[in-house]
Amino acid sequence: MANKRQERCASMIRESLIAEIKKARSKQPYVFLSGGVDSNCILFAALEAGCRPITLSFHMEGINSRDFRAAQTIAKEFDLELIEVVLPNSYEKLKSDVLLMAERYKCVQKNEFECSWPMLYSFFRVRNHARENGIKNPVTFTGQGADLMYLSSKKASIHYKDRPDVWRKEGRANPHRTQGRILPKMAQDAGIRNIKPWDSEEILQAFLGTSWEDVNKPRQKEPSRMAFEDYFKRIRVFNHQNFQLGDTGIAEHFEKLLEDSEMNPGLKYKSVVGVYGELARAYQDKS
Repeated sequence: MANKRQERCASMIRESLIAEIKKARSKQPYVFLSGGVDSNCILFAALEAGCRPITLSFHMEGINSRDFRAAQTIAKEFDLELIEVVLPNSYEKLKSDVLLMAERYKCVQKNEFECSWPMLYSFFRVRNHARENGIKNPVTFTGQGADLMYLSSKKASIHYKDRPDVWRKEGRANPHRTQGRILPKMAQDAGIRNIKPWDSEEILQAFLGTSWEDVNKPRQKEPSRMAFEDYFKRIRVFNHQNFQLGDTGIAEHFEKLLEDSEMNPGLKYKSVVGVYGELARAYQDKS
C-alpha cells in the first residue's frame, strides 16, 4: 500500500511532466522511447496533454537491442509513429565522433561520451524528419535526470542511501550529470529544441523528503509507475539500465578506442576512461 510520501511524489510527477509538455506548445513533440520507466512517463504525459507524439529509438547497426524492441512494441500499442535511429558501427566514424565530442561539446566523463553519442545522431535525425514532414520548430523530450531523483546509480544507492536529498541536489548542480552542458548545444547545432522535463525544479521538489525506499519499493521507481498507472498496465517496462550498457553494444564499441595507438598512446590505458581523460585534457588546453 502506498504511503503519503509516495502518493504526493506521484501526483507531483504527473502534474510536472504534463505541464512541461504543454509549455512546449507542440502538438507533435518527439519523445525518445525505450523499455524504461522514465521515457514512458514522458510519453504518457504527452498523451495526457493531448499531443500526438512522434517516438524515436536508437540501436547500433546490426544489433536489435532490448530497448529498441520494447520501443517498437510500445509505439505499436499506442498507434504512434516510431523513427528508427541507426547508430553506425564503423570505427573510423566513431573515432571522428569522439574527437568532435571532445572538441566541440567538451565531453569529459565516460557517461558524457557514451551517453551523448546516440543523441548526436538522434537530434539530426529529428531535424531531417521534421523538414521532410513540414514540422516547424521541432522539440524533443528526453528522460535524463530521473535517475538522479531515484538514486539509480551504484554510488548513490550505496553512499547516499541515508541522505538522498544531498545526492539529488548535488547532482542537479553538477554540470557533468545528465549531459546538462552537452545536449542543449547538440540540439542547437541540429536546429531543434531539447527539453529534459525530469530536470526541472518542480520534479526536484516532488522528491525532496522521500527516502530510497519510498521511491523504489515495492517496485523500482514506484512513484513514476503510480503517476501513470493506467498506461503502465498496458505495457511491459524494465528496471533501470544505462542505455549504453546491456545488449546495446555501445560500450563495447567505444572500447575499440583502447586498441588505437593514436587514441591510446603506447596502449597504456586498460580502461577507456583513460582515453577520455587524455582527450579532455588535450581539448581543454586548446580552449
